Amino acid sequence: MTFREFSRNWGIVIWHGHRITGRQVVGLGWLAIWLLIMLVNTGTGGIVALLTAVFFLAELIALCSATRTVSIRQLTTMFLRGGFAMSLAYVFSHPIPHFPGRAFLVPPIEELFKIAPVLLLLWRSRNSTTRTFGITDVMLLAAASGAGFGMVEDAYIRHNRGWPAQLDWLPLTEITGGRLIAGHAIWTTLAGITLAFALLLRNRSKVAAIGLGASGLVWSAFDHIANNFGVGQHGGFASFLNGIAGHGYFTIYLFVIGVMVAIGFDLYMICLLYT
Repeated sequence: MTFREFSRNWGIVIWHGHRITGRQVVGLGWLAIWLLIMLVNTGTGGIVALLTAVFFLAELIALCSATRTVSIRQLTTMFLRGGFAMSLAYVFSHPIPHFPGRAFLVPPIEELFKIAPVLLLLWRSRNSTTRTFGITDVMLLAAASGAGFGMVEDAYIRHNRGWPAQLDWLPLTEITGGRLIAGHAIWTTLAGITLAFALLLRNRSKVAAIGLGASGLVWSAFDHIANNFGVGQHGGFASFLNGIAGHGYFTIYLFVIGVMVAIGFDLYMICLLYT
């Protein structure tokens, strides 16, 4: 190993046939310490939030078992990065006035911070692994980042307020006042699905690719805004926003359809490859 390689990667460790750089070891170590601190501060609420997020990811991974190529290690890393992104989003959004500024500005900030780790990975690997990713790979990476982000927020909220009602088959959701809150993991999964399909169009039509790639993020931010503005508000504008969002249920429909289309498309591509 040359000095330049050592300075860039901080050394290399071989573990069960996998090359792990010193930079990765240090990064994951800090993320693990941060996760431990969060769990200590939130107690049972943090443990339940962690288990719920892991259960959500496990369901998606099982559904995508025939199509995914992204590793569990990559998803775990993305989960931790998403959790760390929550801390950064909190720092950036904290100075924003409480209302109505936070209702309209914080959701887009949080949606961008959640998808940022996925965008960074895709950009850094644009000449290698990104070219081999299927729709479900990008979807799972986005789901992991969103689940990590939401896990941190849920841990502190549940620690202070307890656990609300939710859909039985999607315990990450929350039902409050007749409105369904999809949650960060589902919002970011939607953004990941449209981003994945956009990557397929990038060499055909950049305008169409940008529009499609942004659509999931824009919808998630809108549903997020409709929820945050509607908390404690009963005016006409809050009803208007929630009416367009279907009181949060449209996002669940889009999520289910999106996951089915992503898996179906990848299965179709696999069949074409082997026929």
